[in-house]
Amino acid sequence: MSKIPFHLLALLACLLVPPPVEATCGQCYTAHACTGLSTFQVCYNGVRDESITYSCPGDRPVCTAFGIICMAEGAPRACGDVSQCESCGANDIYTCTSLNTFGKCSDGAVTAGRATCPEGNVCSVAGAAAGTPCISRCGSSFDDICDRVTDSGGENETTTTTTGDSSGTSTEPSTSTSPGSSDTSPGGTNEPPISTDEPPTDLPISTDEPPTTSTEEPETQVCENGPTGRFAFPGDTVCTSYIFCNRKGDTWIGTILECPSANPFFNATLTYCVPERPTGPGCV
Repeated sequence: MSKIPFHLLALLACLLVPPPVEATCGQCYTAHACTGLSTFQVCYNGVRDESITYSCPGDRPVCTAFGIICMAEGAPRACGDVSQCESCGANDIYTCTSLNTFGKCSDGAVTAGRATCPEGNVCSVAGAAAGTPCISRCGSSFDDICDRVTDSGGENETTTTTTGDSSGTSTEPSTSTSPGSSDTSPGGTNEPPISTDEPPTDLPISTDEPPTTSTEEPETQVCENGPTGRFAFPGDTVCTSYIFCNRKGDTWIGTILECPSANPFFNATLTYCVPERPTGPGCV
């Protein structure tokens, strides 16, 4: 019987190893994006509203990729470990800033420039500190990555040069920045405030059409004094849409959203969309 060459077995094993995570921080799933283990932001038409961040309640502290956003301990989290992102030790050379980007460390802080690992590679926290940040994706581990997507808004320009194979990548991020870009070092991070409001437990599946926002009745009246959540139109018997209330700064706003075709009717008692239309006034 012929034997399979060892190098082919090693390659097959590498290809069969799953990516480090099945979800990443900041990615929109239906109508929300997890930004930490227990925090999330609302997504509109696939774009995060970064002006406000919600916290999961203590009995359901895990932010997930499911319709029920916050679940109990043990549920699969949608946002992995970000504690090692942009963390520079005194002698570290680089630090990971996302799954596949990194920046140069200087005096214990990350500089403004960013560089991207080659395709198929991720940033290794340990490797970055030692000067070789990029490793093969199948050689990475959960505790050695910065589990968040690359921030693409107002980004710094990046350059990546490689020498030899990917495990020995030598990369020097540029230090030039685009006009209006902000300092992304730990001391200059401009994160949105964490809301103390009770977050919604789940959000509806996004529709193809963007949500319609109005400042007229009835959504203004319904959401005038909060709280955050989903509510039926007063006296509504059609029940194919609902009002989502949330606060931006000191102002409560109401957004009219349509239920998705799979669950076309809003149930005010359950506060989410269901297959069958409620029979009572106000969608109860």
